[in-house]
Amino acid sequence: MNIQQIRQQLPSVNNQIFLNSGTCGPLPVPVIDRMKSTLDHQLKHGRITLAHFEELIKTKEENKTLIAEMINCSGDEISLTGSTSDGLNIVINGFDWKEGDEIITTNAEHPTAWSPAYNLNRLGVKVKILDVLSGYETVFQQLEKLVTPKTRLVSISHVIYCSGDLLPAKEIISYAHSYQVPVLLDGAQVFGTLPLDVKDLACDYYAAPGQKWICGPESTGFLYVSKNALYPIHSTFTGYFSINKLDLDQGMELNRDGSRFEFGTVQPANIAGMNEALKWIRSIGLNNIYTRNHTLAQHAFDYLSQSKKIEIVNHQCRSSLVSFRVRGKGSEEVSGILQEKGIIVRPVPITNAVRISTGFYNTEDEIERVGDVIAKL
Repeated sequence: MNIQQIRQQLPSVNNQIFLNSGTCGPLPVPVIDRMKSTLDHQLKHGRITLAHFEELIKTKEENKTLIAEMINCSGDEISLTGSTSDGLNIVINGFDWKEGDEIITTNAEHPTAWSPAYNLNRLGVKVKILDVLSGYETVFQQLEKLVTPKTRLVSISHVIYCSGDLLPAKEIISYAHSYQVPVLLDGAQVFGTLPLDVKDLACDYYAAPGQKWICGPESTGFLYVSKNALYPIHSTFTGYFSINKLDLDQGMELNRDGSRFEFGTVQPANIAGMNEALKWIRSIGLNNIYTRNHTLAQHAFDYLSQSKKIEIVNHQCRSSLVSFRVRGKGSEEVSGILQEKGIIVRPVPITNAVRISTGFYNTEDEIERVGDVIAKL
């Protein structure tokens, strides 16, 4: 499938220059059609039927298999969630925290990742901060000072959302494991845009969304929990999908696979939409997508770096996010000007930067258009 064929299946990207898959990817026609078909079936045939639930369960299991193939794990290590934040909360709230315990995160996390960590303050848990905004030269020196016998978890982004920098996750995980500390990775800016092997990383927990880089619907995502996680996490929310056995006299037994963390009613159209999105990107070819994303990001990095008006925030170009500042202007102002020109980007207040997300459906001309507009400011 070439770029023209891909863009034909993404009508919204032909009406604007869409450079914000880091927030939400454009929905492909096949995904919308599948969701409509699922909703039409509910309209015509109702929802309270055995066939309805059998199809839902079948699609959920297929989604787990498709995700597992993408990240190199087994399907029973995958829990389907409604978002990255669901996964982060499941893990962080699943620990038996005690007063005085410590959790390490970074100074560049999305509020979605900060909030469950800081919510532990009510239990007397201390949040300790790893500085990654100033670069990576001192990361391990910092960790030497931050990790103590009371450190229970390291919770960090795999790719920093506000800069686009790819953290040395494998090395950080290895370091944390040497102190018997497990690691939770926020993969919101990795899944579907960069090669991902959770076994090679040796991470304990990995949370990611469905609505960003795989171009799926909102309210979809997953959590990977390694069978070899240093510390098992408890289920703080349970429901029908979590339960293996429930006896009023003998008590409850949760499922022994990833479904133990699946607790709520889900919309079948969203599950079907994610299923179609996973199949759609697989039909394009994951390696093709990864290569194209990197090529476009490097082009954006190089092209924008030529402007004297622009300061690149990234310390490197190893993801599909490129962040920059325009000298003398705020990120909100620049983003607003670009949007008036039909260019969709994201302002990032934490670094006062403008972030562009280079999706495989974009073109070099679209990226250069950003630089052209800024040159006239």
